[in-house]
Amino acid sequence: MSFLSPALLIGLLAALIPPIIHLILRRKPKRVRFAALEFIMRANRKAARRFRIRQFLLMATRSLLLAMVAFAIARPVFEAPHLGNARKIATQGALVLVLDAGFEMGYRLDGETLLDRSRFQVDAFLDGFLGVASVVVAGTKAVAPLEGLTGDLDAIRRTVSSLGPSEHTGSLDDAVALGESMLAGRSEGDEGTVMVFTTPARFANLPPQASDAKTQRLLADIANGQPLPNRAVTAVKVQPAPKFGINHWRIDARIANYSSEQVNRLPVRIEIDSVVQVRGFISLAPGEEKAKSFYIQAKGEDAQAAAVVIDGDALPLDDRRPFWFESAQTMRVLAVNGDPQPTPHLDELFYLERALDSAGATGVQMSVDIATVDQLNQYDLRTFEVIILANPSGLSTNDGRRLLRFVEGGGGLLTTVGNRVVPKDCNRTLGRLLPRPLRSVRRSGDAASSNEGGDRFFGRLGDFNTGHPILAGLGALETGSLSKTRISKYMLVEPVADGGGQVVLSLAEGAPFLVTKELGRGRTALLNGSIDRDWGDLPIRADFLPLINRTIEFLGRSQSHNHQDVLVAQPMKVPTDDPRIKAVKIISPKGESYLSERPGGSSPWIFKKTDISGHYRVLPDPPLPELKALSGVVVSLDPTGSDLRVKGSEVPSGSDAEPTLAGASPPKQRTELWHTALLLLFFLLASEAYLLLRSGQPLRDNMTEEKATSAA
Repeated sequence: MSFLSPALLIGLLAALIPPIIHLILRRKPKRVRFAALEFIMRANRKAARRFRIRQFLLMATRSLLLAMVAFAIARPVFEAPHLGNARKIATQGALVLVLDAGFEMGYRLDGETLLDRSRFQVDAFLDGFLGVASVVVAGTKAVAPLEGLTGDLDAIRRTVSSLGPSEHTGSLDDAVALGESMLAGRSEGDEGTVMVFTTPARFANLPPQASDAKTQRLLADIANGQPLPNRAVTAVKVQPAPKFGINHWRIDARIANYSSEQVNRLPVRIEIDSVVQVRGFISLAPGEEKAKSFYIQAKGEDAQAAAVVIDGDALPLDDRRPFWFESAQTMRVLAVNGDPQPTPHLDELFYLERALDSAGATGVQMSVDIATVDQLNQYDLRTFEVIILANPSGLSTNDGRRLLRFVEGGGGLLTTVGNRVVPKDCNRTLGRLLPRPLRSVRRSGDAASSNEGGDRFFGRLGDFNTGHPILAGLGALETGSLSKTRISKYMLVEPVADGGGQVVLSLAEGAPFLVTKELGRGRTALLNGSIDRDWGDLPIRADFLPLINRTIEFLGRSQSHNHQDVLVAQPMKVPTDDPRIKAVKIISPKGESYLSERPGGSSPWIFKKTDISGHYRVLPDPPLPELKALSGVVVSLDPTGSDLRVKGSEVPSGSDAEPTLAGASPPKQRTELWHTALLLLFFLLASEAYLLLRSGQPLRDNMTEEKATSAA
């Protein structure tokens, strides 16, 4: 309720006038006892009590009368949500109610959620509805709980009352399309209407109707035109912070202010296993989104469930964003130097050692042992995850057999070439360990190049397999430093019938440069160039460090901080490629356990039951004691659903009577109450007259009795 002239409500003070006058004029009578009047006073005592009650009611009526005058002058009005021309549907036939049940509907407005407001509006809308209707729910997916249109409105009410919000967003498009398809094929003039119960922001994002659409689409704004300010954690990124020491991590939390007001010193905290580790504050301008950085040292070996949390608001679900947090994995690497040199910068492993020393920047700590080819037989290869053969020469057949058992048992092998590699000898000793057999060394550049040819002497990397795990996350490779690498020599390889593994990098002329291959339970990789500067300038390129580190992590099956982050209701890839694992047990955030079996053939192994956000643990089933823990998966809310601001203004009209609004406050039905106030005023006047009449009756009765006594 509101008032058109609220200032006139000051007239309510007039209600105090009658009691004030009563208090001022009230006189305390002087008591004089007359023996002759005692009998009369006893007879009138009961009538006097009734008289006082009437006098009190008379004073209260006069106070209410004056208050009602002020109330009527202030012109009270009652405003209720008006669904536009939707009320006309009651006599026109078919209706489909589309209810938005995304996580945004958990927003609390005036003490109730938007989904609750939808229920109330649907219930009020169905009162007096005479046609046929149905309901479509836009939750995790678009669902029509009832089969087709029905005249059983109570069934629709029961369906709507049982709804709960999902944690998904984005199925409203499908729900509206499903609702319109339910109305398809109706007769001319009875096409029906789709009524969408959602917010203007969500309605504005719906795809526009076709120009020849026969059904009308209307918005029932469950927010009643009120703004829906919101704050949300939209993303979390975890990356190493080696400048602070081993196992220090930088956590960047992106926080958005989806409102028209400034947010000052919003509390932000990092929780690990539900324990607050660090706190901070962030200030955001209206509509601003920016990152807040924290630095934390990881403790323990197992992955821990963590979250970025901000102070709660009207939509608490997006005030928390989960992520996995764990210590850096330590990987043992044996680097075999095939061309040691007394001058450090000429040594085969000079650049490689420095790249591995910086491996902490990628989240994996490398423990590197250096050996020559002659010292290889002195090492127990089972104690390493990855072995690097850098420009190897003089490998024995026994070395080749030991390396083969190492890889087939689950190890990783990286072979790089150089001036000391003899293709025929390397093929004989390494054999299947090479993704493709070596052919010969080739000098880059075209046949017509000369000393004045400049870059015509060098080859370039021109083909990047961005779908390969080694290159994932390395940025824009086509414009990065790898594309500018100048290669003077490279090793040609023989084609093989089975394809020879996966090509990760190729030269512009098509020759493979980095190739990987699965072998038994392990992996091998072949770099057809040198890791010193003899055959090119790759080692001094900025992307050499992440390329080498990602290659070694791939070969060693590193999973440190390599957790998937998928959105609610999206399928997740089961995080294992170990052929020994035939099934995994996936534990949801609610503790529910699901068994997922590896599909046959080359089909991807995915898991689809991701309807709630949080941490998902993945365990081999049956357990493998010698296997490292599998990466967990984080399922997060879609951040686009957190922005409830209206970005548009008005959309095309839904009918020729009243427009369908999106991005503007919907019309409200106004009922003026001052007419009712005047009716109450007349009633109070009549009540006052009646009380005056009744109040004077005892006095007239007494006068009659006195006249009768005098006559006697």
